[in-house]
Amino acid sequence: MWIAKSWYFIYFSAGGCLNPFLTLLYREKGLSEARIGELAALRPLVSLPAGYAWSALADRRGWHRRIMLGTLCAATLFKLSQWGLGGLWPLALAIALGQAFDAPVTALVDASVVAACAVEEDGDYSRVRLFGAVGWGIWAAAGGGLLGTLGWPSLFLCHALLTCLLAWPSARLSFDLLRGGPGHVGGALKGSGTGAGRGGDQERGGASAVGTRRQVYVLADVEEAVSLVGKASKGGEGGVDDGGSQCASIACDTQPAGAGQSAPVGQPSPSGRLTGAPDPPSPGQPPAWRLLIHPPILAFLASVAVMGYAMGAIESFLFLALRDLGGPPALAGLTLTVTCVAEPIVFWHARRLQAALGRRGCLHLVFAAFLARLACYATLRGWPSPWLVLPGWATASAA
Repeated sequence: MWIAKSWYFIYFSAGGCLNPFLTLLYREKGLSEARIGELAALRPLVSLPAGYAWSALADRRGWHRRIMLGTLCAATLFKLSQWGLGGLWPLALAIALGQAFDAPVTALVDASVVAACAVEEDGDYSRVRLFGAVGWGIWAAAGGGLLGTLGWPSLFLCHALLTCLLAWPSARLSFDLLRGGPGHVGGALKGSGTGAGRGGDQERGGASAVGTRRQVYVLADVEEAVSLVGKASKGGEGGVDDGGSQCASIACDTQPAGAGQSAPVGQPSPSGRLTGAPDPPSPGQPPAWRLLIHPPILAFLASVAVMGYAMGAIESFLFLALRDLGGPPALAGLTLTVTCVAEPIVFWHARRLQAALGRRGCLHLVFAAFLARLACYATLRGWPSPWLVLPGWATASAA
């Protein structure tokens, strides 16, 4: 999995040295906090439909690598163009177009890596993904230092050079499982180019051929779904469906092992249906829109709204607040570094944490941490030094 680890490290290194500091650039260009918030709101509004559209095209045509590389290059060019732009509307156009191209990049790579982890003996998505946190933390600190000493040109140059380095691991990532090919993504990700997963009966993310299985689709970003739920155990209890870039699927047995169909997942069963496919809706089944008023779904949407507000407020305005309090750019970068010191620890022990607290307990812990974090930032002006933000950031982020 070292190629996937390299990809995450370089990609998030490139993002960490520039992306968090762009709000400071917008202020230097004369934009108010309200306008900066509007620019920040463009990103999710554009990325959601764009991500689904690109992912659907990639799945339909089998162009996962082409789309990932092409959109990565286009997104980088639009991001670099922000350096020379001024005014709200030119920046808004560059951000919207850049986000439209950037949306499928991590989604496609995540889907490929999650599928590979399901067929790897030592595959663990959280431990692969933590290399992104390491790269982000290192280069956020470096970016803050560069901004304070050499200015904006150094940040944009570093972002461009690091993105160019992505060409090597990007060319070696395999998307075979997303195209329904044989299960040897694991070998390709290891760099051998050959290698045979865990047998020909494991396709579509390594689902087992034993027993009748049902796919439960969770509409969520793959990163968040996997980090919360965890990768399913080996032997095929987890995978990614055809639209895997935006939808994590969890396969669960509905009959004991050995009972039921024995055809491989994705192959016709004696009844004529594809094994592993979702059951067709029954005539009496309620329409899909009624799921939106189901209490668990409402609770999920409310949780997403609260977390979105918290993350939006922090990512869009914390650096501006630190600058108003006299904090240097290096302090802004170090806040992210301190966060990333805690994040790999949580990724590494994710399974133990979930086993000890349960999923509900983990969610409660995360919400409590964000409440403490926002309370610290709300009272930041009364603290004797802006540098005291570092311990509060670390404590809240460790959850």
